[in-house]
Amino acid sequence: GKIRIAPLPHCWSTLQKTASAKLGTGVQAVLDAVQRMYEAGIVTYPRTDCRFLNDDQYADIRSAASRLAARYKVTIQDNTDTPRHLAFNSKKVTAHTALVPTGKDASRLAGVDAELYEIVVKATLALFLPAQIYDETTVVVDLASEKWGARGRGIIDAGWTALYPNSGADKEQQSIPRAEARRVGNECRARVAPYH
Repeated sequence: GKIRIAPLPHCWSTLQKTASAKLGTGVQAVLDAVQRMYEAGIVTYPRTDCRFLNDDQYADIRSAASRLAARYKVTIQDNTDTPRHLAFNSKKVTAHTALVPTGKDASRLAGVDAELYEIVVKATLALFLPAQIYDETTVVVDLASEKWGARGRGIIDAGWTALYPNSGADKEQQSIPRAEARRVGNECRARVAPYH
């Protein structure tokens, strides 16, 4: 199968774009909310243009992510064989690192603050989850000199995308069953099996 790793964590501009698209929240409302969270020690410095994290932040961010994971019904594995996400790269950090939760209690957040916090948390949790594994299938059928085709994606392991059920991330890809075809004389026989 093919793999898709989690995107980099948020910087100010990606958080603002995501909040606008998902929540319909304006720039000033996002800035005010994330500034309140920063001043309360709930998230790191928000006015950053960097989407990378320092290598030495790995243990602290992983610890914070592990404490937050159960709320989102995911598990951060203690597998040291799993390679670190490419977001952990001190050489790419500018004045400030990417925006991530500190692990401090955020249970009193409400409204837009809580919604923005969830966006930041999910992007951070995704760094510690496996890649999504999927197969792409293309089927082309030639009927009476006309070609008909379909393309789709079958998810083998949702990986980090389990944080975003029904998100439409793969909306452009139709889900179709796994298909294998073989030619027998002048016939083409197909075997179709669902993904599980």
